[in-house]
Amino acid sequence: MKLVRLLPLLLMLTVLSMGCSDDSLGPTGDNNNTNPAITTTDNGDGTFTTVVDAGYLDADHYVYLSFATGEETTPDTPENSADWDMAFKFANILVNGGANGTGGVGIVAYDDTGFAALTAAPNAVYLTDSGEDDPGQCFNTGMGWYTYNPTTHDFSINADHYYVLRLTDGSYIKLEMTDFVDGAGTPGYPTFVWAPIAGDFPVMTAQVGNIEYQTLVAATSPSAWVYFSFGSGLEATPANPADSDEYDLAFSYASVALNGGANGTGGVEVMAMDDAGYDALTQAPAGSYATDGASDLAFDVAGGWYTYSGPPDHIFSINPDRYYVVHAVDGNYYKLRMTTFRNPAGDAGYPGFEWDMVDPPLQP
Repeated sequence: MKLVRLLPLLLMLTVLSMGCSDDSLGPTGDNNNTNPAITTTDNGDGTFTTVVDAGYLDADHYVYLSFATGEETTPDTPENSADWDMAFKFANILVNGGANGTGGVGIVAYDDTGFAALTAAPNAVYLTDSGEDDPGQCFNTGMGWYTYNPTTHDFSINADHYYVLRLTDGSYIKLEMTDFVDGAGTPGYPTFVWAPIAGDFPVMTAQVGNIEYQTLVAATSPSAWVYFSFGSGLEATPANPADSDEYDLAFSYASVALNGGANGTGGVEVMAMDDAGYDALTQAPAGSYATDGASDLAFDVAGGWYTYSGPPDHIFSINPDRYYVVHAVDGNYYKLRMTTFRNPAGDAGYPGFEWDMVDPPLQP
């Protein structure tokens, strides 16, 4: 497969690869606060127990947790910080992802008895927050983590309900809520057991409620391609990328190639848009769609999706109001807007984008 790179290799930066979990990881904080809002205890069996003083019904602020330390953190601007993973306010639990942060945190929820045996994260589309209200908190998906009795005002933990979390640093943990009251029976103390588990995926996609998807691609190598499928929202691994219907887009550092034209037989084509209409777009426009040529990439037309500053700063800036409508291998149309070129830790080579399916063009 001939994939054209318009970014010269001499401009490529050396980047760090995405972190992944292993069983040796754990919190490194000292818990030196005299009255910490969050305490984490090493259980000695590879798991940890964390207790959060999340306030009572009148709590007016969130308490932020970093799993890297197992302690509270106090980000100045939580919505743009990679210093926290989860936030707590009484029975409300937010994650640093989707509508509530740029950390890329997402979850997969389980309802079974497999928590103890789980050792690896699933390669799946994760769910993230779509808002701060109860329906927008991904921890309330499905049965949610608790049941509230309005007569007795008791909170009971839902049995066999647990989660896998992808954290801001790209690592993974499993987590099971165990309590919501302290030793005196006072509510407002979410308590959970968690442990690092294995997980390392080049394509990470989170679903923001029922609204849209957010994808981050670890495309750090200028000499290798990572393949993405809209149909699965995940990485594809075509045996022969030049003749395959298993993927739609391919990423290599800042280059984005299509499975169409000179680079594949999938028939993928794209229309570049330059206006403020991304959010309102629900139907693909009619007109001429482009595909990759022998010496150019369709994603780079008319200035492309980024502006590169050159040395000495080597900054990739997302071009405002540039977005795309992609006619994919599966015949569906998707709108796509690039959002970043860095992971939450600030490493370059991680093109990120939001996307959603739209209706096909009106037929003449």
